[in-house]
Amino acid sequence: MLKNFYTKLFSNHNSERIYGLDIMRAVAILLVICSHSRFLLFPISNKFDIMKSWGFYGVEIFFVLSGYLIGGILIKQSQNGFSFKKLKTFWVRRWFRTMPNYYLVLLFNLIIIFVLKQQSEFNWHFLSFTQNLFNPHPNFYSEAWSLTIEEWFYIILPFLLVLIFKVIKSTKRAILLSITIVFLFSFIMRVNAVYTSELSWDESLRKIVIYRLDSILIGVFSVWVQFYYPSLWKKKYTSLAIGLALLCVAIFLSETQLYKQPHVFTKIFTFSFFNFGTAFLLPYFSKIRHYKTRLGGIITHISIISYSIYLLHYSIIYRIQCKLFYPETGSEGVMAFSAFILLTILISSINYKVFELPMTRLRERFSKNA
Repeated sequence: MLKNFYTKLFSNHNSERIYGLDIMRAVAILLVICSHSRFLLFPISNKFDIMKSWGFYGVEIFFVLSGYLIGGILIKQSQNGFSFKKLKTFWVRRWFRTMPNYYLVLLFNLIIIFVLKQQSEFNWHFLSFTQNLFNPHPNFYSEAWSLTIEEWFYIILPFLLVLIFKVIKSTKRAILLSITIVFLFSFIMRVNAVYTSELSWDESLRKIVIYRLDSILIGVFSVWVQFYYPSLWKKKYTSLAIGLALLCVAIFLSETQLYKQPHVFTKIFTFSFFNFGTAFLLPYFSKIRHYKTRLGGIITHISIISYSIYLLHYSIIYRIQCKLFYPETGSEGVMAFSAFILLTILISSINYKVFELPMTRLRERFSKNA
């Protein structure tokens, strides 16, 4: 019986998936959940606070991957022109993929606040993804800040692409011009904010929509290069070396942000170094097509459920676990941390199978009528 339950729960794998991208996505989500749960290990030693910056790394990888995957969809849909009808279809498919889970976990957060009788900074902007459009994200449903950035990317870039395509009938140039406009807008806004205001690097820059759209655009530019300049994409080892070098610089800069007073240069360019570094890894990892071991299957599964993990792990699972049991000794810390990881994977797997996957499949029905 347990074997049948396990098989049904974890039988999500699609032969068309690219295993290399699953590796990147799985690493990204594991970095995020380790960062958020590091306090469970504090009874052992404060040295685990080094995991604080891992959440930043994980989210930035997600931004580039999102841009890469969505950019590929837009390029394919644009080959015979990109119209408002295609734009509507694109939005329907994206929103069925992202919004149901987002609102479900938002509801869970509200229920927990009510049951525990806790204070919260919930406001109705959470319903329209505008809670951190221009201002710092409220201290509620804290992981939602990155989803807001992605949702606005889904709106702004494709809409601009439709308008530009009406003037420039070349798909290649229309996409590049759209990327350039949105990238420069976001980057210039961040530069202006850094030079005109005393903003914190984390809450007032990293987590605000208008300053971060350029990060996802780097992923879109990557797939544009892959599609139109395949000879460059084939230089995967050179690209890998450049990517690792850029990531080393970005990690050095990000550690400066988190533990010391950041310089203007680091406030502006840390994101770009890390995003370009991640983008340069894509030619190598996109060539890893399949896995052959059981570990590969686990990695793919974690990648598949990564969206559910991201939404559920901190504001729901971590909060409830800490309310019921918080470790006070080293052995309790190891147990609590291990239990958190296992519970997160199990509950996220159930949520994916029971809710996320069925809601995603609904988009096939509605996108046909879009």
